[in-house]
Amino acid sequence: MSEVGETRGAIARAWAWPSLGVAVAYFVVARVSLLLAIPPGFAAPIWPAAGIAVVALLRWPRAWPGVLVGSIAANLVQASGGPATLAAFGIGTGATLQALAGAHLTRRWIGWPNELAAPREILLFFVAIGPAPQLVNAIFGPLCLFATGVVPAAALPLTMSVWWVGDTLGAVACAPLLLAAIGRRRSGFAIAAPTAIVLGVVTLGYLAASRSERAGLERQMDRRVDGLATALEGEVASYVESVHALAQIQGARPGGLPDAELRAGAPARPGPDPPRTPTAGGARGAAAGPRGSPPRPLGWGVWGGWGAGGAVAPARSSASGSPPGRAPWICASAC
Repeated sequence: MSEVGETRGAIARAWAWPSLGVAVAYFVVARVSLLLAIPPGFAAPIWPAAGIAVVALLRWPRAWPGVLVGSIAANLVQASGGPATLAAFGIGTGATLQALAGAHLTRRWIGWPNELAAPREILLFFVAIGPAPQLVNAIFGPLCLFATGVVPAAALPLTMSVWWVGDTLGAVACAPLLLAAIGRRRSGFAIAAPTAIVLGVVTLGYLAASRSERAGLERQMDRRVDGLATALEGEVASYVESVHALAQIQGARPGGLPDAELRAGAPARPGPDPPRTPTAGGARGAAAGPRGSPPRPLGWGVWGGWGAGGAVAPARSSASGSPPGRAPWICASAC
């Protein structure tokens, strides 16, 4: 039993506890970084979680499940049950492969642990944790978003570039701080603490500027919308006044048109007139129609009828003897 207990304790020390700590750290830092993300909210201009993942796997090689769980959890919260939910699992897988690649390149190129005393070793270390491995999730993550319909094809180049730059900057900026803190040297903490403070101040300043710019754009959009709405109301009011004026000129509606008829729209174009029978009044008298016939649509007494080519022709008086107060109905084609 003692051997079994020792084995379980060794597994917990080498895998379980480091993985849990890495998952929590990755999740917290990722959630803060996503405040800087560009739409749709998965690619940030700086991603310190990438540095946390690489340094964690250099320190605890079996802690990769923590990177996987932390990344998936952060992106699931960001997705909020939308179409990017499935993409969150792909992004988490890409983040884990990316961290494994960075740790592998570091061990292969300069060996680990390493004091990073020579300039060549320092340069290779930054290349191994930064630009080279960060290409993995900069390609894999946006492709997952594209496959789930979150990112259109036209936005893939921008998303990939922002993703790669953010992961690279985060790894290069965060990894030295973590290494200095893990080294437990007093000089390391003296360097890490001011750097972390400066990075935090810069991040907060960026957030404040971003929110201020967004608020300014929203105010500008509101002003444009208000201007368009005012112009549209003026056009509608002018149209309504014209319709009321036509109704009053006709004399059929002294008080103008009711609101119900205005909302119903303009009357449809009338069909062809029925055949007319010549009367004593002549062609023009016949065109006026017999007395007592139903009234034409609104405005027809003012404009007479539809002429050739669809034009509206004004009515002309005739000798047919129309009733008082009613204009004669004369079709332009009969004039």
